[in-house]
Amino acid sequence: MAIIFELFVEVADESHTESMIAFWNGFATTLSDGTTISWDVTTHSPKQVVLWSKSLGLTGIKSFEHATQLSECGIAFAKRLMDTPDFEFARIGIEVDGYSRDDFVQESEEFGEPWVPEGTIISESLWRDIGKPTNLSRFRDGYYWNKYLGESVNPVFLDPSLYELWRQLPS
Repeated sequence: MAIIFELFVEVADESHTESMIAFWNGFATTLSDGTTISWDVTTHSPKQVVLWSKSLGLTGIKSFEHATQLSECGIAFAKRLMDTPDFEFARIGIEVDGYSRDDFVQESEEFGEPWVPEGTIISESLWRDIGKPTNLSRFRDGYYWNKYLGESVNPVFLDPSLYELWRQLPS
């Protein structure tokens, strides 16, 4: 199973998908170490655009340095989202795809409290539809977000000997 760092964007209407794809086509991120990351732009559904890169790996975070690289890419995504065509919501991080605007609204209605995870930018209309959560800050005109904080690494899952010690702990 692949564990992929990505940018996931849902547009309001299928007619906006092509302009979002065109906006991101050819986008590359140059990291502070000089590495250039080229991004593949694909669609998951007629309204959902995803950016990801094989060069970052398909197995999640492999080291502190890798988490730093992913975080730099996430910051670059957030900066570029300041200028994108309109969208309903965007999420930055590992395995952030597969969620829809309708899911946000449904969860808000079912649980009475909106769920907007870190690294998520939502349109003002979605913000209103999920009850105007007060824990979000202004991202750009017409958008709110739960600020992207970067990717983190858990050493227990990176070091095999540490992992074995951890497994000995009670559940």
